[in-house]
Amino acid sequence: MSLVLTLASRNLFQDRLRFIATSIGIVFTVVLVMVQMGLYLGFGRMVTTMIDHATADLWVVSKRATSFEDLTLLDIRTRYRLPGINGVAAVIPVAIGFADWRRQSDGRVKPVFVIGSDLNAGALVPWNLVDGNLDALRDSHAAQWACFR
Repeated sequence: MSLVLTLASRNLFQDRLRFIATSIGIVFTVVLVMVQMGLYLGFGRMVTTMIDHATADLWVVSKRATSFEDLTLLDIRTRYRLPGINGVAAVIPVAIGFADWRRQSDGRVKPVFVIGSDLNAGALVPWNLVDGNLDALRDSHAAQWACFR
């Protein structure tokens, strides 16, 4: 073993308490950085996932909108002026809001984020259905079932 490695290993292991404390600090720092990166990447994906799955090139929101989850209604005059702008092919409204969902199995209430859009327009359609298919949502009774269940 070279002299440099011998001196380095003796320096590390001479005061074992300092070595253990330093090792714990380094491990804690690495874990903390990894948790922060996971939160950052997760929040970034969560915030942009609806926009990434939409076919729209441009989103028009009201001036009072503070975030995507807290949209205010668009002025009706603005909504009817948009199709007249050169290059606008279609204007498809999207309604967004929070609601409480009461589970039928145990009666517990879960907060949910509700997004409403015209399925036939194709601007924002469900992309990860767990059960059923998209045609079941196009049924005329699907809205009534969702509202009363």
